[in-house]
Amino acid sequence: MVRRTNGLAALAVEILAVVLSIVAYIPARKTAIRKIHTLLIAHDHQMLLTVALACGRTDNMSICHQGAVEPPQCPRQCKATLHCGRHTCTERCCPGEQKALERQAARRKLRPHLRPAEEDIEAEHICTRICGRTLKCGRHTCPELCHKGACNTCREAVFEEIACNCGRSVLYPPQPCGMKPPPCHYPCERPKACGHPQAAHNCHTDEENCPKCPFLTEKACLCGKQVLKNVPCWLADARCGQVCKQPLKCGSHFCRKDCHRPGDCEDASKPCTQACGKTKTICGHPCTDACHAPYACPEKTPCSAMLTVTCSCGRLRQQRRCNAAKAVTSKGQIQSPQRQPELTPLSCDDECTRLERNRSLASALGVDINQQTTAQTITAENLPYSEETLNQYIKLASSAPLATLQTIESNLHSLAAADKSTRSFRFQPAKPTLRAFAHSLAADWGFVTESHDPEPHRHVFVLKPVAWTPPLFGMGSSSTIGIGGMSVRECVKLRERERTKEQEARRAAALEAKAARESIKAQANAGDGWAQVASRSKGGSGASTRSSTPLQNSFVSKSIYSALDGDEGAKKERLVLRSGVGAGKSLRAKQPVPQVVDNWEDAEEAAEEKEEQLEVGREQKTEAVTHEDPQGKPEAGAGAESDTPKEDGPTPAPALAPAEEEASSATDVAV
Repeated sequence: MVRRTNGLAALAVEILAVVLSIVAYIPARKTAIRKIHTLLIAHDHQMLLTVALACGRTDNMSICHQGAVEPPQCPRQCKATLHCGRHTCTERCCPGEQKALERQAARRKLRPHLRPAEEDIEAEHICTRICGRTLKCGRHTCPELCHKGACNTCREAVFEEIACNCGRSVLYPPQPCGMKPPPCHYPCERPKACGHPQAAHNCHTDEENCPKCPFLTEKACLCGKQVLKNVPCWLADARCGQVCKQPLKCGSHFCRKDCHRPGDCEDASKPCTQACGKTKTICGHPCTDACHAPYACPEKTPCSAMLTVTCSCGRLRQQRRCNAAKAVTSKGQIQSPQRQPELTPLSCDDECTRLERNRSLASALGVDINQQTTAQTITAENLPYSEETLNQYIKLASSAPLATLQTIESNLHSLAAADKSTRSFRFQPAKPTLRAFAHSLAADWGFVTESHDPEPHRHVFVLKPVAWTPPLFGMGSSSTIGIGGMSVRECVKLRERERTKEQEARRAAALEAKAARESIKAQANAGDGWAQVASRSKGGSGASTRSSTPLQNSFVSKSIYSALDGDEGAKKERLVLRSGVGAGKSLRAKQPVPQVVDNWEDAEEAAEEKEEQLEVGREQKTEAVTHEDPQGKPEAGAGAESDTPKEDGPTPAPALAPAEEEASSATDVAV
């Protein structure tokens, strides 16, 4: 204890001396602090100091002599991404964490297209692991340091022979790893699974398949109904093309799919979606709802079947909906089936009476019935075919053979003339345009049509209803085809001829209207136009001065001519021209021209309107011209009389003064 006390006293004396030296000389502070630390360590004393951590986030208190042996660390782990992009830094109190945060913040400030492809990575975050990814050769791994992007090619060498499949083409070692077998020019000798000889081709790798077997064999179809011949050996699924017709799970329908494997019917994955087809109890028509077996048809909705209502003789026809349905009470209960009342038939008209009278008369006289007098007359306004059928025939006439169109007509005519045992006909597969023509023509006959099978085997199926009646125009004679004995081609020609006649009639009416307008215009111009010329000669002796006394002049109030003043001096002649604008307009207003619709003379009418506008412009320009003597001489004297005969009768009137004459004859032109 004594020794330690003496030692402490001596240490205190030394520390006091150091402090005094620090106060005396400030620059020696660091040296003094080191000396104090050395004295404390030498005497086995501990001193706590504040030490900054390696990550730079916080400070920590540590013993002075332990700072160099074990520096303090914080428990925070660094999560910065290493330069390889695959790994992250997991070091505690990482000194490069702050640098990584600053680098990533600066990168985020730049736009994507301005960011550098390679950035400077701090040394603490360079990945020193081995890449270890499998190379393309599949046998070795990448020996380089962990990096971004794809690895380089394998640099290893193999010391094995690389041969083709047959073994007759060989590459001897050493060879680069990943070297493919050499191309072989010998024939391939791989055996086929079917047992047929191999088709001639060169040896190849396993990635390339051998050509398909070209031999023809016999195979059973997928459904097992037929054994097909001449089927290519490589074809695994041979189909016969027949409809399956296996009963479905509902028990009411049959599979409509083509040849398929057993168990792949149309209801294998979903319930039956075909139309019910059962006969309704209320109206007898088939049910069109989706299959609801084994339940009965609800018959709540009105029946949508179309019925043909005719008159008593069958000439008049009309399509109506059945609309039969069971009555439903307010509580949702269905009452007992009640049949709807029969549809009211149509009433016969005068044409029906005439045809019935002709048939009765022919039957009484024992003569053959003439189709021309006992059937409805065919005219351009009453054709047996619809507009759709005629338009489709015109389009097909330029592309399809005429024999094909005639065959369609003859087949439908034969079906109509056949007895009740023949009720259907199936056309050959055809293009969509021909199928559309067959549908439209069959509808004109009153048949029901459907399209069966997918392309390219799609065709039209025609069904003649049980209650089918001949068309209104009859069947025609045995030597002709078509409704009423007229084919579609003849009806097209008849319609075109009628349209041509209508066009010619409209054209003639337009020409007549044009001629009438021109004649009225000519009359207006000839009656009161520029052709009227009034001349006047001197009537006095030889006076050269204008008379101040107004004389009697032959002025007629109702005439289109104005009175001329007398002219003194030498003999002169004066011509006065009148435009006749007012008379022509009044004449045209009194005699209106009938308007005729002309769709073919639009250009001529436009030219006529333009000509009339030009004429009105010329007339307005003429009226604006000042009426002065071209030679600058004064007008004739007031004592002269006009030599022009009076048209409206000898009604005398006093002559006008010169000023009044100029004001009244604003449209006169002195020549």
